[in-house]
Amino acid sequence: MNVWVDEKKIKVGDSIPQKVEEGISGCDFFCLVISRHSVNSKWVEREYRTALNMQLSPGTTPKILPLLIEGVELPLLLREIKYADFSRDYKSGFNDLLNAIKKQ
Repeated sequence: MNVWVDEKKIKVGDSIPQKVEEGISGCDFFCLVISRHSVNSKWVEREYRTALNMQLSPGTTPKILPLLIEGVELPLLLREIKYADFSRDYKSGFNDLLNAIKKQ
């Protein structure tokens, strides 16, 4: 499995928004870590809205996989998507994540 991580894929001089968009459009899954920090981040919001717009187009990816790591309220646009709950039990959350990936 290939994992796209911004710190490894974006080089000095690259356009950050362009590279992030390329990363999102080139993946099968968009794992969105939900925490106190991420739900208040405008940058994270831009990223998941980009992924959501791509997901809404017929036959396209990525599939958004929310990963809850802290007990916070999910953003309105993500509330209908089942999340893997790492906040209560890491092993259970991890198994839910693996099962979601295996089904694709």
